[in-house]
Amino acid sequence: MAFTSPKHLLYLSPLLLALSACGSGSNKSPDSTPETKGAIINGAAIKGIIKNGRVEVYGVSQGQITDQPIITGTTSAAGSYSITLPATYSGPVQVVVKGKADGTSTMTCDALDGCTNGGASYTFGADMPLGNISLEALLPNAEKGKTITGSVTPLTHMAAAYAKSLGLHAQGIGAANLKIANQFGLRNITGTIPPDITNSSAATSSDANELQYAAISAAVASIAQDDFNGDFSAALANISQGYADNQGQFINNESMDNPNVVSLQELTGTARSMIDDLEDRSEYAGMNTGAKTALMQLETDAENATPDALTNTQVTVTVSGDMQKVKNFVQDVRTWGNVIESDVQSKADAFDTQLTMASEALDDSAGSLIEAFAVAVVAANRAYEDNFSSNALSAYSSDFEGLTIHSGTIAETNGTINVTGSVTPGGATEAVAVDVDVTIPDKTGTIFNAKITVNDISNTSSTLAGSLGDVTLTFASSVNTETDFEGENYDNNPKPDSLDIKLKAVLAQKTTASITDPVTFSGEIEIDIVAVKDRNNKIITHNPASIMLKGNFANTTGDSFDAVLSGAISNADVFDNTAYDESVTNFAKFNLSLGFTGQLDGLPEASYLLTGNRTAFKKANVSLAIAYGTRRIDISAAAIGENRGTAEFKITNQQGVALIASSALSDEQMSAVLTLDGIVYGTVRYVHDAPVITYSDGTFETL
Repeated sequence: MAFTSPKHLLYLSPLLLALSACGSGSNKSPDSTPETKGAIINGAAIKGIIKNGRVEVYGVSQGQITDQPIITGTTSAAGSYSITLPATYSGPVQVVVKGKADGTSTMTCDALDGCTNGGASYTFGADMPLGNISLEALLPNAEKGKTITGSVTPLTHMAAAYAKSLGLHAQGIGAANLKIANQFGLRNITGTIPPDITNSSAATSSDANELQYAAISAAVASIAQDDFNGDFSAALANISQGYADNQGQFINNESMDNPNVVSLQELTGTARSMIDDLEDRSEYAGMNTGAKTALMQLETDAENATPDALTNTQVTVTVSGDMQKVKNFVQDVRTWGNVIESDVQSKADAFDTQLTMASEALDDSAGSLIEAFAVAVVAANRAYEDNFSSNALSAYSSDFEGLTIHSGTIAETNGTINVTGSVTPGGATEAVAVDVDVTIPDKTGTIFNAKITVNDISNTSSTLAGSLGDVTLTFASSVNTETDFEGENYDNNPKPDSLDIKLKAVLAQKTTASITDPVTFSGEIEIDIVAVKDRNNKIITHNPASIMLKGNFANTTGDSFDAVLSGAISNADVFDNTAYDESVTNFAKFNLSLGFTGQLDGLPEASYLLTGNRTAFKKANVSLAIAYGTRRIDISAAAIGENRGTAEFKITNQQGVALIASSALSDEQMSAVLTLDGIVYGTVRYVHDAPVITYSDGTFETL
C-alpha cells in the first residue's frame, strides 16, 4: 500500500524561496495598535477537563502578584473560559483555576487506569470532584486591545513555579513558558489548547503536537495514582518544585527508582504508554501517530542520558515589539527557504526513498510474518498430532488469503519448533522464504502469548531477521492449541482476530537493478495486525493496523540516522487489501510520522517531526516541525488531488507569529497574511511574478 510522500512539503518552497530573495524596503517605525479595550484571554483548563471551575486573573507588577484578582470567571463544560480584562490593566497576568466554594466544580479523570478521590474510584473519562486541586499559568503580556490564548495545564503550572524563581517579570515568564515547551518539544504551552484526551473524537481530530501535549498533561495524573496514592495536588507540587529547584531542568532518568522523584523518562514514558494503550481502542482509530513518535524520541533520549543527570534545555528570550517579532519570523522563514532550495530537496528525496522502503518492506514483512506464523501453527499442531513421526512439512494450498505453503521441514528442541519452507501469499508471484522458531503454549483460551525468533524471512526485495520476540494472538472464541488445530488444512483451523508482534530485528533492502543504494533498518519493530471479515463474520484477510520502527536507518553510501517511524491505518479492519487497486470506496486511511535529528548544510543541528495523514482517497495533510537551538518552526499543508493543484498551508513559530495562505502555492494569484495574536501585520501578494511582503507599518520586502 502506498504512503503519502514527504515531498508534499516541497510545495511550500515557491513562497519560501521568494522570501529568501527578499530585501528590505523603507524603515518606518511600527504603527502602534489602538488600545480601546482591555485584553481578552481565551483559554481552557486541562487536567482532565475542569468543568465549572473558578477562574481568577491576578495582575503582576514589579515582581509581585496582586492580593486580589482583577477579574474572575467560570470554565464551561468543555473546560474553556473567556475573560476580558479591565481597560485600565496591561501587563503580565497570573491565571488560576480552582474549585468553587460550593463544591460544584469537577474534573475529568484522565488516568487510563482510573483515579481515586476521597476514597471513591473513578474510571477513565468519568467526572470527579475537583476538590482542592488548583492550576495556574503565567502570561507575559496581556496587552490592551489584544486577544491572547491562556491554557492552564500541569505544564503551565510547572513553568509558573520556575518563573517565580526568576523574579516574575515579562521576560522571565516568557522564558519559563518557552523552556518547558522546548523540553517537551511543544509549540507553545499557553498558546496551544490540548484536547480532552478522554474524548476519542477530540483526540483523533487533534494534530500531533496538541495530542502530545494532552498525553504529557495526563501522564501527571497517572503518576499521581502510581506514586502519590492518587493525590494529584501532591504529585504536581512535587514535580513543579523539583523543576524550579533544578533551575528549570528535569532529571533525565534515575539510577535507582525513587517514588518522590519524577524524571523526564518517567513523564514521557508514561505519556507514550498512554498513546500506546489508546491506539488499541477502536474509537481512537485514526489518532495522529506523530505524538507517539515524538514522545518515543524524548523517552529514548532521556533513557540514554547519564543517570541522575539534569537535562540541559536552554532558551533565549529577546524583548521586542510585535512588529519586530513578525519580521524576525520572516527572517527565520527566509533562512529555511534558502536551505530548502539548496539542501532539503535532495534530503527529502532521500527520506522519500527511505520512507517508501520502510513502508513497502514492512508491508511485505508484515504479510510474511502472518504467513510464517500460519506455517508455524500448522507445523506445531502437526507435532501434537504425530509426535514428529516425520520432519517433513508437506506442501498444500489454502483458500484462506489464497496462500500456498511449499514443502519444508519442522523440528522440535526443548519445546521450540523450528519451521523452514516458503510461502506464496495470495495474489503474489514470488515465494517468501521462511525460517522461524516458535514456542506455542499448551493452553485453552482466547489469548495466546507465543515466542518467535525470525531467523530469516525474505523475498527478492528485502530480508527480515530478528532475535527473540513476542507474538500475542487473540481469537474471537476460546480455542485449544492441542485439539482445535488438527491436520494440515489451514482453512479449517481457527484464525486469529488479531496478532501483536514485537521484535528486535534487522530489515534490509536487497540490491536490485532498481535499488542501487539499499537501506537497512536495525532496531525495534512492532506490528499490530487485525482481521478483515465479510458479512458473515468470516475472516477473509489481515491488515497491519499499526507499525513502529525505532532504531537506525543507513544506506551503503554513508548516510545514517536514528529515527522513529510510526504508522497506523484507521480502517484496517475493513480495508480490502486483496482488491486490485484502491478506490474512492476502498482505500487505506493512514497516518504516518517520522521523527529524527539531523543537520542540514549551513544550519545547526535540528530535530524534525514529519507527519502525513491521508484523510480521503486523494487528500492528505502533511506537517513538518523543526526545532533548532531555542527556536521552532511548524509548517502544515493540505494537498488535494493527485497533482495537488490546490493547497493550503500555515507556518508558525513559538511566539504565535503565523503566515497563513489558502490557494495553490504555484498560483500567482496566491495571497497570504502575517498575523500575531489575531492581528494582521503584513500581507504577501505576487507583484510582477514575484511575491511582495507589505507590512502594516509601511515597510516592505520584495525581490
